[in-house]
Amino acid sequence: MGGVDLMDSFICRYFIRINSRKWTTRLFYRLLDMTMIHTSILYKNVSTMKGKYQEDIMKLADFRTELADTLFRYQSQSENKRGRPSTNSQR
Repeated sequence: MGGVDLMDSFICRYFIRINSRKWTTRLFYRLLDMTMIHTSILYKNVSTMKGKYQEDIMKLADFRTELADTLFRYQSQSENKRGRPSTNSQR
């Protein structure tokens, strides 16, 4: 199976379904799907080169779930505070 056929196969199996009339939103989610598939392929290649067993390498659905969990757990170190910065200097 060629690269394009394989990509279409992965996208059809694990497609982010969003109903939107805006083409930009649909394009964004399509690109997000493609990015996740490419990172999954890179993960498999790196894991194989490191000598992991085939059973230990995550499947695409597991990889997407793990990626989503990691992104949800990520917390930014800097918090954006609204308003004027406070001056705590003593005069």
